[in-house]
Amino acid sequence: MRSAIISCIIFFSLAAFCQTEPVKQDKWKLGIAFSPDVYLIPSDFSEGNYVGYDLNRSPFKFSTGIIASLAVKPKIDIGTGIIFSKKDFSGTGYCHVCMSDFIYMPPQPVTIKQRYLEIPVFVQYNILNKKLDLHLQAGLTSGFLTSKPTGELISHNKFLFGGQLGIGMNLDLGQRFNLSWTTLYRHPLKNFSDENYRLLRTFSFVTGVSYRIKKQKS
Repeated sequence: MRSAIISCIIFFSLAAFCQTEPVKQDKWKLGIAFSPDVYLIPSDFSEGNYVGYDLNRSPFKFSTGIIASLAVKPKIDIGTGIIFSKKDFSGTGYCHVCMSDFIYMPPQPVTIKQRYLEIPVFVQYNILNKKLDLHLQAGLTSGFLTSKPTGELISHNKFLFGGQLGIGMNLDLGQRFNLSWTTLYRHPLKNFSDENYRLLRTFSFVTGVSYRIKKQKS
């Protein structure tokens, strides 16, 4: 985490002092993105006051997929994509109203699958519009559960909806290829479970590589 923050500061400092000329851009970009994700959740995950999970060290979480964007103005892009998100977490179940069952069969750690197919829609503002650039990003994401839940003590919503905000950097590699790094905060607008009022907020460190699609001459 500390290394990622230091890297962002260095990139932002370089972009602030960069005096390179803008690159002539075609409007469409198509690329791939990958991000490690960090959950912002407490040490336990409960449903109501009696059942839930004491969370253990969670598996590696990530999102990856295809992103397409369109430059509608010199500094403004709109985009969408298809993202596969794997945000499993592991925990040991507890039940305060069924302790007699737990005495004969002690709970074992389980992995609670959280795997979604996500469709983001976002607007990106490119601050400097140069080869090395800063950008701000805001948008909404719809997520559809693709895995069968393994947690017996809590229910799962099959559809999640949320917002996202981010800040990052772009680097043009010639006239066709572009690299981007974005620190993205995702905040669900719908609960993980109908009976659980905790929202599964995440921080993501998104790395993307995109290709500008050359406009065909008429």
